[in-house]
Amino acid sequence: MENNNENFNLYLLQGKRKYARKFSYYCGQTIRCVYRRLKDRDHHFKEIEHSDYSIWIGKFSNVVPNKTDINVVEKIITSELAELELGFENMMNEINFHPPVFDVYIINQWYHPIKNSEWKRIHYNSPANYIPDLMIYDSNSKEMKGTRKIRKLGILE
Repeated sequence: MENNNENFNLYLLQGKRKYARKFSYYCGQTIRCVYRRLKDRDHHFKEIEHSDYSIWIGKFSNVVPNKTDINVVEKIITSELAELELGFENMMNEINFHPPVFDVYIINQWYHPIKNSEWKRIHYNSPANYIPDLMIYDSNSKEMKGTRKIRKLGILE
């Protein structure tokens, strides 16, 4: 991760705070390398025990995102985790818990960083198990919809 110069825009940190029994989560964004961002003096990563943590990094694959795009996805992820999955008490984020005012569609694909292939087996408490593969936010009804696992339907030729 230290030598990766690719521009990732989002990251999700999972770890236990000192003397905690449960995992805490933090969703963040950066315009720099994630590794350098986590080394910042005031980052929440400093609160995590460094023996048991996971970092998931993400990037946009279909567009070059602007700041608004990145903010919207971060808001969807933090509001989903805080309100529907983990509870506010397990989130290290202090802001960004309110969904946007327009519809949003997100497809999450999880890849193994070394094998560069789709991640087949994900640990039970991994952030990937809490964040659905498909997320749809309907701004009219204020509903979050989605599916945990996108399944293969077949091959078209």
